[in-house]
Amino acid sequence: MELIIICAIIGCIPAAIASSKGRSFFAWWVYGALLFIVALIHSLVIKRDIRALENSQLNEGMVKCPFCAEVIKPEAVKCKHCGSDVKEALEAASFANFKPSDMPFDAFFIRRKDGFDVNEASVTTLISRLRKANPGIHPANIKDKYSEQITDLVNQLPSGIRDEFMRVYDANI
Repeated sequence: MELIIICAIIGCIPAAIASSKGRSFFAWWVYGALLFIVALIHSLVIKRDIRALENSQLNEGMVKCPFCAEVIKPEAVKCKHCGSDVKEALEAASFANFKPSDMPFDAFFIRRKDGFDVNEASVTTLISRLRKANPGIHPANIKDKYSEQITDLVNQLPSGIRDEFMRVYDANI
């Protein structure tokens, strides 16, 4: 019984080394528990899995520099790898993927004691983001491009303000 516990504990050593290089901790823990010496040497000589490490960094909130494609912090003003000013490019890239469903539907109305009112500031923000996501496109084309998504959004709103929302949206787009 003690041998199994010792194998399980020492299996963590090659697993930790391999995990730091982008490999599966569990798979390497099993490997290390069964063949410790071989797994330890193997974990020391394997190369880093760059793609797996990059994906884990992106999942943790890091972003790619739009100029050199290296991973940087989202708050970065200048890329540490290529020296490019990235703040404006990252903001433009974040708007490029914007869609109306990115905003919560309950942001578009205000609850009153006797019903609901349209939150015109949120509608204006939505329109502003749609325009930033589609620079140089005529507002009528933007309206056509997002018509299905706007319809889905309107269907989520309380029925009493749907027409008012569309009136505000149409007037400002």
